[in-house]
Order: sequence, then structure tokens, then C-alpha cells
Amino acid sequence: MAIDPLPRLRAFTAVARCRSFSAAARQLGVSTPAISKAVRQLEDQLGVVLLKRTSRSVALTEIGERLLERSGAPLEEALEGMRDLQHEHAAVALSGTIRITAPEMVTELFFVPLVASFLASHPRVVIEIDVESRPVDIVREGYDAGVRTDGIPKDMVRLRICEPFRVIVVGAPSYLERYGEPKRPEDLHRHRCIGMHGYGSRDTVWELEKGKRMWKLRVPTVFSCNERRARIAAAVAGVGLAYVVDLHLAALVERGDLRVVLAEYARHMPGCFFYYPSRRQASSTFRAFVDAFQRARPPSGFLESAALHSS
Repeated sequence: MAIDPLPRLRAFTAVARCRSFSAAARQLGVSTPAISKAVRQLEDQLGVVLLKRTSRSVALTEIGERLLERSGAPLEEALEGMRDLQHEHAAVALSGTIRITAPEMVTELFFVPLVASFLASHPRVVIEIDVESRPVDIVREGYDAGVRTDGIPKDMVRLRICEPFRVIVVGAPSYLERYGEPKRPEDLHRHRCIGMHGYGSRDTVWELEKGKRMWKLRVPTVFSCNERRARIAAAVAGVGLAYVVDLHLAALVERGDLRVVLAEYARHMPGCFFYYPSRRQASSTFRAFVDAFQRARPPSGFLESAALHSS
């Protein structure tokens, strides 16, 4: 099999121009012995001496001069052309649409900054994010990826976005003074609650837990909304009790705008995960997005601290 002389020729032209093996090695980002070996192999392949070496200097032989004249500029032009083609191919390859389903808070605090950075580097890509909290079969509904806390199928790849958190019940001091504070999960049946409607159902079910026991309560709602900040605002206004992720509420609880009730019954969640099918045929565009996600994945506490400033 014929040996490709191009890498050896590039090493030779670098040494010939720098008049130094070590300088050429730095220029090409390889070791000095590797450069020396490549030039020696080229000389052996051609059966000629191209460089005169001493302990202090490097000089071209007559044949070396002729080879440099014939290969120098054309070689660099060819290499530059190859680099241009690679860049053009990468730009063309990274095109198409990426569809993701994710909850509102994750979209707002994490995906929007990530998308802005990714699209700046890949202007031919389109990203669609459907903001919703319902369980989604991402394969059946045509999504490339989703975000969930639990119930992720075992054949999916999943990457953590945030650490474990709680879902808690809160109420405004004004509401609690008027209606009292629930002491047990069953007490919620006698309270005014703020629910989240949508997805074909108006039932509001809150899940609480203590130890190994779980409560699934269909609570009476006086106000419902499928937007997180509106539900929190309604709770602060004293409309009723709300069932919300604790990451959203730290600042409001600290200021005394809301109080946590039934704290010992708060539901513990394992965290938030970005997940997608484990399939080799995934597009290069989606693989590039996953790489960007992994580089930008927030440190522990990111969503918690960001939520403090967005409450």
C-alpha cells in the first residue's frame, strides 16, 4: 500500500521555512522527534537528502530548495482549501429542527441561555421548545428530547439538570389567618386551593408523602391556571393554598409573603433530567446540541439560586 506523503511533506516545509526542527514542531503542535522522524521518512521515501543538519543549524540542500519551491505555496493552498471544505461541511451539516418538551422554569432559566449560545454558532438550526409539565411520550409525539423529574423510560439517555427538590404546600399569612392552617393531608379537603388545569382534565390532584406513605388528594380549587408565576401570585394575594416546587419560593418564604404548611408531608423529587432516545441514528445537529448541553450543564444549585432572583 502506498504511503501518503502529505503529512511528511508538510513537516518538511515547516522545518525548511523555520530553519529549525523545534520551531516547526511548535508551529504544527507536535513533538520535535515526530517532526524529525517525518522528514527522515520523506527523505527515505524519495531517496534523497533534503536537509543538512548540524547541532546548531538546519539548511536546505539543492534538492530540498527545489522541493520547497514546488510544494510550499501549493501545499499551503491545498491545506487551506481542505480546512475551508471542512468548515463549509460542518455549517451545512448542522441544520434542521430540534424539538424539545420542557417545564417552564427549566426553559426560562436554563434552555433559553443555552439556545441563544447554540444558535449564534449554528444559524441554520431551528429549535422548538414546547413548555408543558405533562408526561410526554417524546418518541410517539415527535420530540427529539424532553425534561422530566421521574418516570423516564429505562431505554432513554438522561442527563441531570438540577439536584433533588421538594414540592410543598404554601399559603399567604392573610389566607392562613382567615381559614386556619392544615395539620394533616386530609385537612386540604376543607381548604380553598389553587390548581393547574389543562391537558384535557380539570382535576387537581396533590401528592404528599411521609415516610413510605403516599397521599393522592383531589383538592377543591377556587382558582386554576397552567402558568407557574400566576399560581404563585394568586397564593401571595391570599386566594388559596398552592402546591409548588420549593425552588420557586425561597425568596417569598424568606420575606414572609408565603408560609410553608404540611412541611413534613412535602413530596421529595429526585431532580430534573434532560432525556432523549438512545439511538445511533440521531442527527449530527442533535448530537451537537447534546454536546453543548453537557458543556453548559449547570453546577449544583444553579436552578435554586436562579429561581431566587426570578421569584
